[in-house]
Amino acid sequence: MKLAKRLLAMGVAAAMCMTGFSFPGISAQGTEENLALHKTVIASSEEGTSSQGVDTHAVNAVDGNRSTWWTARTKDETGAWDATYPEWLCVDLGEEYRISSIELELESKGGAGIYDYIVYGSTDTLPTAGETDIPSAFEVLADRTENTVSGVQETVNLTDTTARYILVEITDCNQKMEADNYVAASIYELEVYGTSTGTPEVPEEPEEIPIQTASGRDEAYAWEIDGEWKFGGRLMSQSAALSANHDSWQTVTIPHTWNAVDADDGGGNYDRTVYWYHKEFTVTQEMEGKRIYLEFLGVNTKADVFVNGQRAGDTHKGGYTTFRYDVTDLVQTGTNTLDVQVDNRVDQSIAPISGDFNIYGGIYKRAYLLAVEDVHVDLEDYGSSGLYLTTGNMRSQTRPE
Repeated sequence: MKLAKRLLAMGVAAAMCMTGFSFPGISAQGTEENLALHKTVIASSEEGTSSQGVDTHAVNAVDGNRSTWWTARTKDETGAWDATYPEWLCVDLGEEYRISSIELELESKGGAGIYDYIVYGSTDTLPTAGETDIPSAFEVLADRTENTVSGVQETVNLTDTTARYILVEITDCNQKMEADNYVAASIYELEVYGTSTGTPEVPEEPEEIPIQTASGRDEAYAWEIDGEWKFGGRLMSQSAALSANHDSWQTVTIPHTWNAVDADDGGGNYDRTVYWYHKEFTVTQEMEGKRIYLEFLGVNTKADVFVNGQRAGDTHKGGYTTFRYDVTDLVQTGTNTLDVQVDNRVDQSIAPISGDFNIYGGIYKRAYLLAVEDVHVDLEDYGSSGLYLTTGNMRSQTRPE
């Protein structure tokens, strides 16, 4: 939903429409979807977590929630206030689109804060995260370096514009050194609207990977349920996520992590949060009468699994071990839904508590559907194969020849 629609939902717009007032930033794009929602986003820098403990990672600028935001770096390595300009944030739409409009909400500082900025677009070039330089392939779509609007910005309406990458560079702020406290670049929400060019990027055919279940079962008993999933619902409640319109979520390929970009700068301020994964899977008639299991080889760090809206079992804790659920009583012949809530927030009860490595959030290993006969080698033995090899008495009365 666009920024203006959210304002209308709050009832503010209704009151002002009675007086003939119109909001800046309202565009007439009808039912066009926000192309930037939950897409991959990078920035020249990010605060990560504010001094008040608020999450200010770049992903907040494309999460569809204008009560969260991205803030650029505010302090130097010593902890002294040192916010600088310019800073930028860039969203990858996943493929080229004909861009019709861009909507933007910046931090308002109570209505007194005004940022100057430039909006760019590119079809084939992604800037480098952590650097302020903008590649020459980016073209200026809107120059607002003499901006006079605080908060919700006037809509950038475009014609004959094609882009895959949309970048907002914030060049200055009228309050950047107010009260000896450096005010950093900050975006509450970036929304991009348009239509497909009909020429999406064609991915290379992936190399076929054999089934590799932890139990050792092959194609006769196991079916892949990795591949394409829907991904989104950051910090969304269980009821909201299970009833959400998943078509608007980002399409990702399992194995997947949401920290593929922000965890690579070595700063340790990557996004440790909660996301949801959604997929539909099929139980065939041939599986009727068998025991049905879901097997996940690795989900970091906590996982809650729901089948057809019903919890499959207790929360799995630990990002580096295989786990399974017996979902025989939860599935039906035909199409079923699978939802997984993944949480990689810091939890002092789950090892490892710390280390010189990142805790990448996501379903980062493969997942399978298993169908076995009622009598089978145990599949609920802590994710093991259920088979053990033990040695007996190794002493011998005679020397082997």
